[in-house]
Amino acid sequence: MVNDSFDLYVLPLHRQMSQELGGVPSVHVALPPRRSGRGRKSDRLAIFLLFEGQHAFSRERIKQLMDTMEKVYFSTAGSVTSAMRVLVGDLNEMILKHNHRQANTGQQVVAHLSITVVRGGHLYLSQSGPSHGFLLTAGNVEHIHDAQTAGRGLGVSRNPQVRFSQTEVTNRMLLVLTSIIPKGWNAGTLQDAFGQPLKTVFRRFLDQAEGSFSGLMLEARVGKGELHYIRSSKQLGEIVPRRAEKSRQRPSRRPAVVPESDKQAWEPVEIPDDAPRRETKPPPPIIATPVDPGEARPSRTETLIEEPRLLSRRPAHSATPVISKALLGFGTFLGRVKQGLRTFLVRILPDEEVLTISAPFMAITAIAVPLIIITVAALVYSSIGRTQQFQYYYTQAEAMVQLAQTETDFNAIHDAWENAIDFLDLAEEYQTTPESQALRKNVLDALDRMDEVIRLDFKAAIAGNLSSAIKIRQMVATDQNLYILDIVSGHVMRAWLAGAHYEMDPDFRCGPGQYGAMIVDKIIDIAPLQRPTEENAEIVALDGNGNLLYCIPEEAPLAVALEPPDILWGEPTAITVENRKLYVLDPLTNAVWYYEGDENYQFREAPYFFFREEVPTLKGAIDIAYDSDRDFLYILFDDGHTTTCTFSTLKESPTSCVDPAQYTDSRQGREDGPQLTNMIFYQIHHTQPPEPSLYYLDPIDRAIYQFSLRLNLVQLYRPQVDFPEGLATAFAISPTRSIFLAQENKVYQSFLP
Repeated sequence: MVNDSFDLYVLPLHRQMSQELGGVPSVHVALPPRRSGRGRKSDRLAIFLLFEGQHAFSRERIKQLMDTMEKVYFSTAGSVTSAMRVLVGDLNEMILKHNHRQANTGQQVVAHLSITVVRGGHLYLSQSGPSHGFLLTAGNVEHIHDAQTAGRGLGVSRNPQVRFSQTEVTNRMLLVLTSIIPKGWNAGTLQDAFGQPLKTVFRRFLDQAEGSFSGLMLEARVGKGELHYIRSSKQLGEIVPRRAEKSRQRPSRRPAVVPESDKQAWEPVEIPDDAPRRETKPPPPIIATPVDPGEARPSRTETLIEEPRLLSRRPAHSATPVISKALLGFGTFLGRVKQGLRTFLVRILPDEEVLTISAPFMAITAIAVPLIIITVAALVYSSIGRTQQFQYYYTQAEAMVQLAQTETDFNAIHDAWENAIDFLDLAEEYQTTPESQALRKNVLDALDRMDEVIRLDFKAAIAGNLSSAIKIRQMVATDQNLYILDIVSGHVMRAWLAGAHYEMDPDFRCGPGQYGAMIVDKIIDIAPLQRPTEENAEIVALDGNGNLLYCIPEEAPLAVALEPPDILWGEPTAITVENRKLYVLDPLTNAVWYYEGDENYQFREAPYFFFREEVPTLKGAIDIAYDSDRDFLYILFDDGHTTTCTFSTLKESPTSCVDPAQYTDSRQGREDGPQLTNMIFYQIHHTQPPEPSLYYLDPIDRAIYQFSLRLNLVQLYRPQVDFPEGLATAFAISPTRSIFLAQENKVYQSFLP
């Protein structure tokens, strides 16, 4: 096990117009709060943020921004890299919106963001924008920089670019971050800085820098897992290094996980010819070894903000001399290529007629051949670069696998597997190989075992393709039919079972239109009936005005106007039918209404208000389900929590609600609560005996969660790994345990075990 008891010392570097200042524009450090997302309880966070461009962000605005970034990170469950991705994505979206609003004012910005997280015995770094990192360990200096993968910065594209790195933390390891390499720094600036007092290193970095720059220093020392923020150089004299425990400084046997392109002497800046050069050693390997997460400490946050300033850009070299030289030499170049081409053709052609080829043709050929050569060379160079990036992240994924296989703590093992998936995702952005696919399968198998997942083999359910304009919002499955609600048109479609597949019924009609004197608007939801009506309707459909349609195969639907509530309709959102009662969710009026029906599911009377004295807040409610055996109403909200209400007509024991209800997750490493970690539910479905259950749809993971009627997690189902990417938009379960999953206009079918 690696040592995870390190104290961290974070010190800003800031020099403006040759003057040392006591801060950096937007440095933020924090320990996790008491209530953190899964995997965040032992993280220590440092954020380094700079803005490029004319902006009007006040100190208070930046302070609020940094506080928000801290909350986003520590509330996001999962691996370190996945939480970093969420933070980067949210900041990028905010800056994009700012730039859009300021399009006509010229006050648009680009953000350069570096996020450092120390967890257990490992340090994780994400870089967005032209950030330079220098990792100083015993006898080694590693330059962490890749302009291609880190991109220009945040706020310029919907898809932010970010580069991830990770390394094992060692005693007195020093990480230096800066947006630009200051003029005046050379190889000697960082050489031998390892192990020196922070005050000495700090003074060297500032004294050798010419002009303005901003940066950050982070040093790890064997200690108690504390986080120290050093506001200025005056505090450096108060720091007394702890003695390293020799028994914990054993050499690692793990293989290096740095790309081949980085295994070279460090040469981060141009060094003048008269400057002394030192012999440098290869950079240290980024090594993955077991992590023993420490216990979370009380939250402690520090932010240091100076007035925002513009980042200095490197002077652009003028292109005029290059172009002039190219134009002056172009005639000579064409002549040489023409003569060479004539000689070549004379040698390979059987006669002398080649000598009569026109000069224009020879000139065109002389231009085309170099262009082809240059294009081929560019493609080759691009391919090599992509291969190197793939290998870098693939090796990081392998290191995470090794860590997972040697770790003993359950949560640390799970996080290592998740990190492996994140690095594989990054690697396969450049290329996909049989090795990466095999590694992905192994990692997902390991995660499935830990998460107790059953993979379902979904196949296309419907023969042919539905129109690309269709967006499936809801489905109902019976023994032989599949009813599909298109939220765009508001129509309900029917597919009938024809052997191994379903076929669409082109003559089925159930949707908006005029039915006698009644005009039905777009359908907002559909619900199954426990048995068909006398007219053979298997489902009912509701529009936004309270009109009900009975959808009948091979016949026109029957339209009925429901008696509206006394306070009229607000915005009906969802319906369900149980035990000849129709339940309607109307969040706008903060109500659930129910209609008493007869044996043919006719709802002729005025509705009843479901609640009595206790009325839960229904803002954000999106779906409902009802268990008639226990008279339990389940209300699903858009944040993933469920409110349960027990119906009663007794005055001494009226209808009561639990808001929010508690989910019970008995899997190892998981916690019970009103929301399950890293899950957002979108739809709820109640199944009948012999195995009554509640099924929830997680649209992001394309996952289906089976709960008991008391909200105890029973089983988690996910598609096979080769299932198409994209959000799941609806699901349904038939009485024969067929399960259907929709993605926009596509429907897939599998079978529950």
